[in-house]
Amino acid sequence: MKKFLFGAFVLICAEFLAVAQDIPVYDGKGADVAILVDIKANKGAKDNLILINIANPNGLDFDVYVYGKKGWENFGSGNLKYLHDREKMEATSTKDFGKYKYAAIVPLDGKKYSYETRVENSDLYFYVLPEDSSYSAFEGNAIEIDVSSIRKKLKEQYQACFEIAEN
Repeated sequence: MKKFLFGAFVLICAEFLAVAQDIPVYDGKGADVAILVDIKANKGAKDNLILINIANPNGLDFDVYVYGKKGWENFGSGNLKYLHDREKMEATSTKDFGKYKYAAIVPLDGKKYSYETRVENSDLYFYVLPEDSSYSAFEGNAIEIDVSSIRKKLKEQYQACFEIAEN
């Protein structure tokens, strides 16, 4: 019985070491603030990366790197101009985002951010949040406005974003 338990322990340790060795270390530009994302852990994410700014009303700039056969490669850059702005990544690579296992999202302002991810329509939505916060905290306080009754009166579609500050 002891041999069996010892064998099982060795097998579990070997599996853990094999998995731990597969996780690459991002040591490129902005490594101290880079956010490492396991793309495959987000089931169904296979097409695009969509960055959404929930953190900074003045905008955010990002570089995105993906881990491929040659190591870390530049996938593209994002410029989120205002709060709640979103951008579908313009890839500099010929591969789809979902073909990679890992991505490093690097904020160019040198600040640390929190994040949450969601998968919708095969796209990975990446919400950039203030450090130590969650999107559900923002989402729970959202105000919904039904404009269906005035839709025909609007000549263009508008996206309304409100920021409510507590005094």
